[in-house]
Amino acid sequence: MQKAEISIYSKVNEIFSKTLITHKIHNNSDKPIELEVYIDRYSDKNIFSSFEAQIGASKKVKSKIIKEEKAEEKYTDSVASGNAAIYTIIDKDDKNLIIVHIGNIPPKEELTFISEYIQYTESANNSYEYEFFRNVPIMKNKGDNIPNDIIKGILEIKTRSKITNINKKFLFDKMIIEEEKLDKNKNLFIMKYNYEINSIKSKTESFFFGQLFKNISSHKSKPFYIPASKLLFNLESNNALFYQNSLKDKDEQSFIFNYKITENKNSNSEDIKLNPSLFIFLIDQSGSMSGSPIKVASKALLLFLQSLPAGSYYQIIGFGSEYKLYDNIPKEYNQKNLKKSILIVENLKGDMGGTDIYSSLKYIYNSKKDYEKILLPRNIFLLTDGEINDKKETLAIIEKNSNEFSVYSFGIGNDFDEDLIKNAGIVGKGNYSFCKDIKGLNQIIVSNLNDICTSFINNFDIKSNLDNINLYNTLNIDKVMKLNKIYRFGYITKEKITQKKINFSLTYKQNKEDIVKKYEIEPNELPPGEELSKLIIYNKILKSDSEEEKLN
Repeated sequence: MQKAEISIYSKVNEIFSKTLITHKIHNNSDKPIELEVYIDRYSDKNIFSSFEAQIGASKKVKSKIIKEEKAEEKYTDSVASGNAAIYTIIDKDDKNLIIVHIGNIPPKEELTFISEYIQYTESANNSYEYEFFRNVPIMKNKGDNIPNDIIKGILEIKTRSKITNINKKFLFDKMIIEEEKLDKNKNLFIMKYNYEINSIKSKTESFFFGQLFKNISSHKSKPFYIPASKLLFNLESNNALFYQNSLKDKDEQSFIFNYKITENKNSNSEDIKLNPSLFIFLIDQSGSMSGSPIKVASKALLLFLQSLPAGSYYQIIGFGSEYKLYDNIPKEYNQKNLKKSILIVENLKGDMGGTDIYSSLKYIYNSKKDYEKILLPRNIFLLTDGEINDKKETLAIIEKNSNEFSVYSFGIGNDFDEDLIKNAGIVGKGNYSFCKDIKGLNQIIVSNLNDICTSFINNFDIKSNLDNINLYNTLNIDKVMKLNKIYRFGYITKEKITQKKINFSLTYKQNKEDIVKKYEIEPNELPPGEELSKLIIYNKILKSDSEEEKLN
């Protein structure tokens, strides 16, 4: 029987976090064992950077890139000779899945396996988000889980800007905080915690540490979606530029520009309390919704429809075992269309069989061309009472598309899956609400509309005097951008910076008015940071890897 002790150390700043996860596994048996480590290689938020392993007092083995055939041959020879060996491959069915084979761990010896990750800190409304447990690798011994008693962790947030607030947005029930300290004068927050894995009770935690493991053997789907468990930290400063020389190439330099677009107070446009948006209403019509739940959901939907801002567009989609389009494409919000939609909603029934949320979401995300024609923020309203079997896939597709579609989830009645509703709203970068009965619906509707219908901009463009020497950039600009959200623009330059000032010029439309804003920053004001350049470089390596080269 083997047991693993897991310790996590995360160091966070405004842009990203660096996380080291250390597994210590002791071979209690009388025979050598072979382990497999499953690692999620790369996503839009997380990057697996490297690992190192040490068996007993032997020399540490660090990851590097060599030809796959040679690596496999070396591993086979070492194992056949009775020596400990490590061999790493990228799964053939899932290029994001790394499998590390560790062979011949001697009896009574201990394996120390350290993996390093970079995680972007998402930002919105002056808050940066750090997500716990996002990167924990999964280990197997001959097809079995290796049990863990506890995860111990230290989180350190160190920023250049003053930390004004810490908010533990959503933590697992059995996560115990042993110590926390916020020193605002030093811009430093430290939290020590542990997590009792053997005391799992909630469905979300069981899903994380148990059910997701079942898919590993088939490799047919990614098993690494981890439910949201987040901490928010608020900063005084909104705009920042980060810079670092490359670790890989001494002539290469990296720049990340964070920019938060705020209200234009000098605008001559008329102030509007609620701005128009695109609303996609997904309403559960499965059999379990019959009776009181469908009445609550219909009432909520009617209140939403009657409260939308002028100039909005909307679409109603019902779902059960299949989905049903009441509107083939989004339609303009006006009295004529509203009258027809009210008749539809008043006659909705819970008679469509099971609960398949995933298929309706997939239809929406695959129909982006219909929604991109409407230059408004896109929001999905999910109203359901159900529990689903494909929670992992449903939450994963919501998170994947959260930069383009915000999700607002509503649990209807008394028997809905709270974890599903919470996580759909959190990873969907929207919100979540519990609607057990008709009472209080008005307040829920008003609160969500106020959150959604903020000002927005379009026609955004950014130019810099780095453009002339730019090797490549990571600009990811949405056609419609919400205000009070921090956007990130990255550059890598190949030539030496000779400019005395780094200039940025931003142009966009707000309330139909052309806005131009200019910034300049002196290069000597930019602090270096080892982890940032590794993040940028690794992004580049991932895109240029050839099929013949694998991590080892």
